[in-house]
Amino acid sequence: MESVFEILKIIIPAGAVFATAYFLIRTFLNNENKRRELEIRKSSLTIVAPIRLQAYERIVIFLERLHPNNLVLRVNKVGMTSHQLHAELIKAVKSEYEHNISQQIYITHGAWELVKTAKEETLKLINISTSKVPENARVKI
Repeated sequence: MESVFEILKIIIPAGAVFATAYFLIRTFLNNENKRRELEIRKSSLTIVAPIRLQAYERIVIFLERLHPNNLVLRVNKVGMTSHQLHAELIKAVKSEYEHNISQQIYITHGAWELVKTAKEETLKLINISTSKVPENARVKI
């Protein structure tokens, strides 16, 4: 019986030291992992932020070029028929969109969905406007 007490005198303090060391080391390692993740996020932010800002700038330019007034002024040529203007407008919108499609990597999903909606609405506006004009009408702008 006395030997059991002697063993317990050794095991209980050793277990307490082990548990304390285990929790301290686990806490330290968790904090180190959080610190490393924060450093990685911070370094990636300094790399990605300028690219993301540039992507938003390009999307703003795309939307400005997609505006119907700007689009018609840029695409229209003297003597075009309404059918030719329609085809050129559709071609210009699709070309601009394809040129900027890679920007979706850097902007939010919601922002990209708005860009796609703007493109689709512009195409719809062009198609509706074209349906209201005779096919061989000449453009006088």
